[in-house]
Amino acid sequence: MNRLPKIAKILISAALIIIVILLLLPGNKTVTLANGASLEWTHCWFKNPANRKVRCGWYRPKQTSDIKIKIPVVYIHHRYKTQPDPVLYINGGPGYSTGLDKKRIRRWLSWVDQTGWKRDVVFWDHRGTGMATPLPECEGLQSNTLQSLTKNESARQEAISWFTFMKNCHKKISSKKYPMDTFSTDNSVKDSLNIMKLVGAKRWKIYAASYGTRVALQLMRQNPEFIDAIVLDSVYPSRIHDLEVIPYFINRAFDNLFKACGLHYFCYKQLPSIKKSLRSLVTQLNKDPQTFHIKISSQPRPVKIVLNGNRLVWAMHGAMYDWSMIEKLPAFMLYAKNKQWTKLKPLVRDYVTRVLDPTFSPIAYYSTECRDRDRALTQQEYNRELNKYPLVKPHVQDMWEFDICKFWTAGRAKKESFTPVKSNIPTLIMNGKLDPATPWQWANEVNKSLINSYFFAIQGVGHGAVDGDQCAANLAKLFLNKPNQRPSLPCQKHWHRPYFKLPKSEKKAPINPES
Repeated sequence: MNRLPKIAKILISAALIIIVILLLLPGNKTVTLANGASLEWTHCWFKNPANRKVRCGWYRPKQTSDIKIKIPVVYIHHRYKTQPDPVLYINGGPGYSTGLDKKRIRRWLSWVDQTGWKRDVVFWDHRGTGMATPLPECEGLQSNTLQSLTKNESARQEAISWFTFMKNCHKKISSKKYPMDTFSTDNSVKDSLNIMKLVGAKRWKIYAASYGTRVALQLMRQNPEFIDAIVLDSVYPSRIHDLEVIPYFINRAFDNLFKACGLHYFCYKQLPSIKKSLRSLVTQLNKDPQTFHIKISSQPRPVKIVLNGNRLVWAMHGAMYDWSMIEKLPAFMLYAKNKQWTKLKPLVRDYVTRVLDPTFSPIAYYSTECRDRDRALTQQEYNRELNKYPLVKPHVQDMWEFDICKFWTAGRAKKESFTPVKSNIPTLIMNGKLDPATPWQWANEVNKSLINSYFFAIQGVGHGAVDGDQCAANLAKLFLNKPNQRPSLPCQKHWHRPYFKLPKSEKKAPINPES
């Protein structure tokens, strides 16, 4: 009888321990704002690594229609002691997934450490992308693209094929009365604000890349009091009309590559007239296209692709998104010049991987881009831009005629969205000088309109400065810690043009200093 109280005490203690453990586990807990938006914390859909705290949840904006929107949120804690204010990551696109599924989340688990910021980071998907639901799709997108790749299609034929496919897709989606304006910069701004409030941190920092900078700039327009600093990486201003600038930014990407080659001893020695060489290769491949069979991870069997001159240009332009591919582009040109076609496989694989990216949503892309145009562009306006750039003209001259936005119904953004943003939030602006999609001049333009910003144009880097250069990542860290002070590091002195890797020499040649 005397042992019963002791046993009871043990049982009570064990029960209390179990209750405490259950309370600490990341079970389902829902937070709701006055505007109706909510965040349900739940178990992660991927396996958490050891010694890493990760929280997962589902964000739901206020439901205003029959479409029930649900967006994944992943809060990755840094491994060690961190700063109290987390970073909200705003992904690029539009139409591309952040990559929060169980196959690709590892990248972000490593990225939080690799940046060296020692901060918690919150990731989420834009509406209509990645793991967000609903996820409307264009039926037959992959098979249509695969079929197109097997044919020797001209730039015009490809434009017609894509225009026809997307028109059918739009017709099917419209018949379901799906609200296209769901996918918009305006809603991404609202989602950003709601997620920060729902997570509950008192102060925030923001890192935005590519299209994400457009969202961040509109966010800055509202000047939220709880945002202390913003990093804009590869800036895409709201005033940019995506169709109008196509000839400009593609031509500029190649011009930057040509200039960098001209300032590199070995590159200039082997390709003294690199622009002329590219034109010759385009003509050669248009007359004698080459067939490749490429294995990529998203396809069960090798992909057949006919590489002609037009696709070579787009393959080279796409490769400039990857800082590691930029250094190899002159070598690929030399291989093609010498008809060493098998050595072009890495370039072709990169191109095929991009055009067959299963995470890309053309519905979200066109809904956002078409809505974000300030006006309908006339053919005369487009041709005026087109005629400025004879190098790229054959590859983009049909884009106005077969512009998807002619039939894509997604409304139009408010007029104030297209005016320069004025904000006193401390802002770090970084852009690669070899960026093929968002030229550094756009970033400089935004820098001039902001009140409290610091701008860096980085040599030798393409799209995405933080991912392409560790010094840029360190600069961002310094800024996030001291946002009211212009960041400066010794590593900035070592920013350089690309060290091109050419067939006859792997040496890193001397380069001329910046004039």
